[in-house]
Amino acid sequence: MGKRKKTIVAPPAELPLEKGSSGEAVPDDFWDIDEPAVLGLFLGHYYEISIDTFFNASHTVIIKGNRGPLHTHSYRLGVRCRSKSISGKEQVIADYSTLRGRINQVAKAYNNQHLNDLPPFRQLKSTTENLTAVLFQQLTKALIGLPIELVSITLWESPTVAVTLTKDEIGR
Repeated sequence: MGKRKKTIVAPPAELPLEKGSSGEAVPDDFWDIDEPAVLGLFLGHYYEISIDTFFNASHTVIIKGNRGPLHTHSYRLGVRCRSKSISGKEQVIADYSTLRGRINQVAKAYNNQHLNDLPPFRQLKSTTENLTAVLFQQLTKALIGLPIELVSITLWESPTVAVTLTKDEIGR
């Protein structure tokens, strides 16, 4: 096997370059940014933050008239929120510990519970689809007062199966 020749592509002559800390060339204006755009963003742009948490819960589901076996899931709850700007002198979307605390508070209500015994599932089937919709409503309420909007949640009932509920952009 012969040695491969390295091809080095020179930047266009009109881009003056300097070495960055990694030794790679960067254009002179690379670090020139529009600071107000970072803080306020452009029309149509928004920040998204995702936070995941976990809880364990059991349930049985009746499908086609047959009650399935009682079983437990280790649920993974992924929550996506958005904001059109970053807020305050901390320059973050929202206080992460407050956001995580409210999400965990909702998840904690389900941890180690039998879903069929919880009020929403006395009438609704305790399917992952229904649980996702119930969690979306509860998270929407829990996040009131924060400078964010709940965009979607994904609920994994196993490492390979998940249901996502997303807020329709048209309804905004």
